[in-house]
Amino acid sequence: MSEEENDPFLKPRLAFVKLLVDSDPEETWRIFCQAIPEITNEQVAAWSQLSQKNKIKETINNELQVVPATSRRALRLTCKKVVDLIDEHWKLEDVQIHLDYHKVIFRTTRIKDLEFYDRKRKLQDDDQESNSSQKCFLQETADKFEQIIQDPKTQLGKLFITCNREHDMTKKQEKLLHHIFEKIKKAIHVESLKIDLPCTNALESILRKVKVGSLTELRLHHFSSNGSDDSAVTSIIENPHWVHIKTFTVTGCAPNSRMLAFKDKTTIAVRYIKNVTLDEILEYKDALLIGQGYLSHQFFGRFDVEEIADALNPDQKLPGKINETKGMFWRPDGTKLVFELEKDRLHFSGSRFP
Repeated sequence: MSEEENDPFLKPRLAFVKLLVDSDPEETWRIFCQAIPEITNEQVAAWSQLSQKNKIKETINNELQVVPATSRRALRLTCKKVVDLIDEHWKLEDVQIHLDYHKVIFRTTRIKDLEFYDRKRKLQDDDQESNSSQKCFLQETADKFEQIIQDPKTQLGKLFITCNREHDMTKKQEKLLHHIFEKIKKAIHVESLKIDLPCTNALESILRKVKVGSLTELRLHHFSSNGSDDSAVTSIIENPHWVHIKTFTVTGCAPNSRMLAFKDKTTIAVRYIKNVTLDEILEYKDALLIGQGYLSHQFFGRFDVEEIADALNPDQKLPGKINETKGMFWRPDGTKLVFELEKDRLHFSGSRFP
C-alpha cells in the first residue's frame, strides 16, 4: 500500500508545510488566523508579540506530532526545507538488544559501537547469584535502554532482540528479557519488533511496554523452546496490538488459533500450523477473495494436496513447480488471488493491481 493510501491527507500536509516555509512570517501568521477560528482580532493585531510567534511554532510542532511516522519520512524526503524542523522534533531510532546470560549489548542507529554491561558479580558454579547483584545488573540494563528511548521525540522504527544460540541458556535469557521490560517505566513507540529467541513468557511484558497503535510489524523467531502447541499466539491475537499489526511472522511453535484470525493482515508467515480442516481453508480463501490490495499469507504444515486442490476449485489452473499445485481466482475488484499448494506449504498471494 502506498504512502498516499496509508495517509489520504499526505499531499495536503506536504503542501501545507511547504506553504509555511515559503511564506514570510507575517503571511504565515495570517494563514493560522484563518485556520484557527478562536484567534481574536486583538491577537491578529499583536503579531509583534513574541507569544504569538511562539503560537506558530507550537502549532507546527503539533502538526508534526499527528503525522504518521511513515508520512514523516515522506515529508522529510519531499520537502527538504523542513528537514531541520522535523529532525528537531522527531527522530527515528533502530535499536538492537543482544542477550546472553552475562551481558547485554546495545546498538542503535546513532551509537555504532557496541556497549557492554557486565554483571557486577560472576555466577557461582551452582548458577546462583545474590539478589542485589542481579537487581543491580537488570536495573542498569533497563536504565540504559530507557536512556535511549526516554526522549519524547524519539521513536523506535525497529527494535531487534537477539541472543546467542546456546540452548541451555534459553530460560535464563527469557527471564532476563522479562525483567528488562518490567523495569521500563513508560510505554514506548515501536513500529517493528523482531525477537529472535524463545519468549512465550516474556512477550506479554514486552507488548505491555509498547504503545498501542504504533506496532505494525511483529516477527517472532524460535518463539517456543519446544515447538509444541502454543496458546501464546492466541494471546497475541487477543492483544490490543493485533488490530494494528499488518505483518506477522512466527516460527518455532504450532498456534492453536484458527486460520481466520490472520485474514486481515498484509503479510503472514506461520510455521507450523496444525489440525487445519478443509472447511477452514475454504473459509479462509473466501475471506481473502473479499479483500483488496496486496497480500502474502504463507502457512507451513501438513496438507492433503489432492483433496485441498479439488475443493479450492480455482478459476484457472496455473503451472507450478515440481510437486506444487497452483491456481488463481478473480477478486471482485479485478485483481488476482493465487494459491500455491505443496504437502508442507500453503501460500495465498494477492496482487495490488488488475
